[in-house]
Amino acid sequence: MISLAEELQDIDLGDQRLNRRARRLLEKLGSNPSASIPVACGGYREIKAAYRLLSNEKVDAQKILEPHYANTGERMRKQSIVLCIQDTTELDLGCPKTASTVQIYCPGSGPRQQIPHCPPFNILGH
Repeated sequence: MISLAEELQDIDLGDQRLNRRARRLLEKLGSNPSASIPVACGGYREIKAAYRLLSNEKVDAQKILEPHYANTGERMRKQSIVLCIQDTTELDLGCPKTASTVQIYCPGSGPRQQIPHCPPFNILGH
């Protein structure tokens, strides 16, 4: 597996300082993907640097993602078969004490279907 640092080594935001700052920020966010920027950054100076980076006119999502797109394309070219699978199914495995059914919903397929099941959980797809 490729590290985030390797994935972003070719980032080009037009300024080496911005490139370094972007790599540092993305490493922090990548090491804790569910964290907010303040939590991932940890300190006041790091948080301020992150927001300064993200508000810089030279920085946009396309430029940040370009090396990732290029590296992904390169990895795909090395494979004989590539599956591009998209699954937006959401599972809620919570067990409400009163429910004893599985709810299945797929947009465009009509109303939710109730299927008796134990333990109860919900399958919600969009």
